[in-house]
Amino acid sequence: APPRPPARRHNSSNHAVMMRPRVVAVGFALALALALGLLAHTARPQPHLASSLSASALAPFTPLRAARATTGVGRARCLSSSSPGELHRLGPLGLQTPLHRRRQHPPGLQWIPVRRLAAQSSIDWDFDDDEEEDPGRKQMRQNRMLHSVFLVKNLDEIVNFCTQALGMKVLRTRELPEQGATSVYVGYGEEGKCFTIQWYGKPDAPGFDLGDAFSGFGVTLPHSSPTDILNPGKIQALGGAVADPMSDWELGPNMIPDEELSTKKIIQRGYAYGPAKTLFEINNGTVRDPMTKLRLRVADLEKSIKFYEALGMRLHQKRSHLNDIPYDTRLSATMSFGDDETDDACLELMYLYATRELDVGEKFRQLSVMTENVTEAVRIMREEGHTILREPAAAKGIGTEVAALKDPDGYTVVLVSAEDFRAEVEGAKAETANSK
Repeated sequence: APPRPPARRHNSSNHAVMMRPRVVAVGFALALALALGLLAHTARPQPHLASSLSASALAPFTPLRAARATTGVGRARCLSSSSPGELHRLGPLGLQTPLHRRRQHPPGLQWIPVRRLAAQSSIDWDFDDDEEEDPGRKQMRQNRMLHSVFLVKNLDEIVNFCTQALGMKVLRTRELPEQGATSVYVGYGEEGKCFTIQWYGKPDAPGFDLGDAFSGFGVTLPHSSPTDILNPGKIQALGGAVADPMSDWELGPNMIPDEELSTKKIIQRGYAYGPAKTLFEINNGTVRDPMTKLRLRVADLEKSIKFYEALGMRLHQKRSHLNDIPYDTRLSATMSFGDDETDDACLELMYLYATRELDVGEKFRQLSVMTENVTEAVRIMREEGHTILREPAAAKGIGTEVAALKDPDGYTVVLVSAEDFRAEVEGAKAETANSK
């Protein structure tokens, strides 16, 4: 028999070297296949999204804007998240799997019935309207900005400036002999329906600290020429000064509501100081109540927004002013109790970059908010963790039920009973009529 060939010894190290390129090639192929599969899944049209856009299905469902990322109007609790129960706000709705992904949508407003989507996903959708709302919290949305109180020494001078330079009316006067003061209420419309200023005059008091937090009032009045209202000679004769003449301002995009970066809006605006070093922002336009703004600086914009949302306000705008012309290094939020910023007087909260502390001063005394139930409002604000300065009680001399809160920056917010305030105003009117 022919001799057998010698047995070949297996060299494991050589074999590993020979197999390594094959392993790399197979791994690369698997990774490529997985990537192509994910890409195909993402691009695949979703029939439940397309079928859900029927017009008949729109009415009973919550609208979501799918064109751009916004703050969203729905909230979802993701059951498969690493932290169960965590709430996620929805932006553009690109829901192919239980996870949210951004997709490119055609521009415009799309209305997507999210309840139908909820039935086809593993997300437990948490809708605010599904839960029984606390009646007290619901009632907070009916609150109104009533007036702001500002301390002055020369009451006649500031009242003349408001009436002659800005066209306001004297609504009523109240003597406060126990405090050695007189209050004059000025504005453009009826108290309780329009926002007003209460000038609190104390002629014998020492000098007041204005602080650096109060940033004045905003008014919107129609005028045909830049000097119709901001006439330097007239303003100066009434004890004020034009800080910035009326001119065109170019406003950049809002963050809320979400706007394209190229968005621009031209407005006419100017600024003037009153006799008590009170700044007035003058805008050209026509609105229901020309007293459009109370402007306050804040040290933490998000904390302040949460406080006033708990009070019942809605956030209408949030924007950076770096894209404005002229630009400004601040971030602002515009809030009110109305459905939009033209429906009611607004509170403009302004954060200047690098602000850590604020001096609220002594001149700006308070913002008064009219509410239907002072006790309930205090309960809600206490539950939200906010500071109560004064429990509900009748105000001395007038009997109107009031309570006082402190916002995150130290501003005082006074809650005023709507029923008592109406009776107070009617009583003042009757007293004025009898004295004539």
